[in-house]
Amino acid sequence: EKLLERCQDVIRYSVKTIHPRFYNQLFAGLDYHSLVGRYITETLNTSQYTYEIAPVFVLMEETVLKKISEMIGWKHCDGLFCPGGSISNMYAMNVARYKLYPEIKKRGLWEVPRLAIFTSEECHYSVAKGAAFQGLGTDSVYAVKADERG
Repeated sequence: EKLLERCQDVIRYSVKTIHPRFYNQLFAGLDYHSLVGRYITETLNTSQYTYEIAPVFVLMEETVLKKISEMIGWKHCDGLFCPGGSISNMYAMNVARYKLYPEIKKRGLWEVPRLAIFTSEECHYSVAKGAAFQGLGTDSVYAVKADERG
């Protein structure tokens, strides 16, 4: 009974992002297709990072990525789905660093020169957060002035 009361309180005092008139940068009502997908993934309670544990989801991801690459006109591509913009930017920064200095995976930051990140002054806050998280430091982020085209 107490648990049910707590659940009702959470619902009562939460922002109703599913409301059809709720709009903000991350939410715009309820997408029923996504809701069903979330229900399935939460019910299965699987990690979706290897074929051995989640073959259907891995194959779905590969199929969607292949279709997107075809739409763009790329013959070969690789990628992954991310739960949001912040982690996507951090993944991109990590991949760029690894491409430039693959030895960083084994030897760490000590083996590479000090790195700099040049980004638009309009960039997402996650760029500085990613620099801090990856041990580069926020002082390594340099904002480049944007013009009317970004």
